[in-house]
Amino acid sequence: MSKQDALKLYQEQNKSDPLLLDLVTADILPSSFEISTTQLEDLTSISGILKQSPIVSEVVYQKDVVSALTMWTNAIREIGIAVIIILAGVSIIIMMTIIGFKISQKREEIEIMKLLSATNWYIRWPFVLEGMFYGLIGAVIGWTVSAGVLIYATPFLESFLRGIPLLTLSPVFLMSLLGGELFVAAFLGAFASSLAVLRYLK
Repeated sequence: MSKQDALKLYQEQNKSDPLLLDLVTADILPSSFEISTTQLEDLTSISGILKQSPIVSEVVYQKDVVSALTMWTNAIREIGIAVIIILAGVSIIIMMTIIGFKISQKREEIEIMKLLSATNWYIRWPFVLEGMFYGLIGAVIGWTVSAGVLIYATPFLESFLRGIPLLTLSPVFLMSLLGGELFVAAFLGAFASSLAVLRYLK
């Protein structure tokens, strides 16, 4: 950032105070670089390298803020993984219960199909596909809720973390997230249905 850019930023930040604007010119403001990383842990090493440079007079590195953010992101990541595992287990149990109930309702039809020489996979596939369908519906609902929360919460996070840029929620990221959720949901639906089929169709 050049001196003129620094002056424009200063004027924008203090536009409500004319006195401060009159006291500051571009000559007394330093040139600067704004450096960002994709990993918070890299900021410490980059700060150390910059401090050793002879052309750098000062490094503004908010170590306390970075440490707090690192702690919070690690905690959120661990809690998120635990919640995902728990919800996946609950989803499997629910789908097994639903598919098992459907199988118990169609026992007579299944017996007739067996008498007509229907193969086991011919009988099982409709239940497996039904479980995958339930999983896909749940993934779409979950993605809609999570995307809405992310879009709604982003402005509040930006105001709370003032000065710390956030990654933009691009449509590509949201579609990639949906694709991953659909894949996992279809797998879990097929897995839960297969377990239910193996349990009730022996």
